Amino acid sequence: MYELKQVGRQSYYINSPAKIGVYRQSENGIYLIDSGNDKEAAKKVLYGGYPFKELRSKFLLAKESEVTDCSSPDFPSELELIPLPGLFFDMVGVRTPDNTVFLADCVSSPTVLEKYGIIFVYDVAQYLATLDSIETIRLLRPGLS
Repeated sequence: MYELKQVGRQSYYINSPAKIGVYRQSENGIYLIDSGNDKEAAKKVLYGGYPFKELRSKFLLAKESEVTDCSSPDFPSELELIPLPGLFFDMVGVRTPDNTVFLADCVSSPTVLEKYGIIFVYDVAQYLATLDSIETIRLLRPGLS
C-alpha cells in the first residue's frame, strides 16, 4: 500500500516506486507532481484503499486526472519551476511555497540503478552540470524563513 507522507506545510509525497509529489493548494485544490511513469501508477494513488477484485474494473477505478501544462496560464503561479537539463528533454523540478523541492527523475536511488543497470541520459555534460547545481540549490526563496 502506498503511504502519503507530509514533508512541508502544504507538500507531501506518495511513498511509491515513483515517489509522487503532492501539493495541497487549498482544501479542494490538490496537484500531483510527476504522477509516475504510466497511467497505472496514477490509478494506484487516486484511490484511498485497495478494493477487492470485483471492484477493480475500468468503470469503478479513478479516471485519468486533468493535466495542467506548466506553460498554461492556469498553472499555479506560486509553484516555482526549476530547470533540470540533461537527463531528458525540458525536464523541470518544482518548488512549493513551503520550500519543498521535487527534482523529478534528476536523481535515482541505488535501488533503481541496481534494478535497471543503466540509465538514459540525453546530454551528459548538461546532466552533470545539473547534478552539481542541485547540490547548491537555494534552500530558501527570498522572503522565506
